[in-house]
Amino acid sequence: MNRAALQARLDVEEVRSDAYDLDGGTGEECLRLEVSGDGWVVYYAERGLRSNERWFTSEDEACAYVLGRLLRDPTTRRRPAQA
Repeated sequence: MNRAALQARLDVEEVRSDAYDLDGGTGEECLRLEVSGDGWVVYYAERGLRSNERWFTSEDEACAYVLGRLLRDPTTRRRPAQA
């Protein structure tokens, strides 16, 4: 799986876009995926800090980890519209 496939899956699963950052950008209070050196790093970004860092040698492994983390957390889902 690559980041494009991961993004498509997260859209299907209705994961909130503010729950993650797949481009190593500046999103805060989210799960972030970045290219780093010879591999990939996934961590939770909050107030300029990085926590729970995990390193991966392939994009596939990193994307699978991000998908699993986000799908296990029910707070990442979009909420249905209120009537």
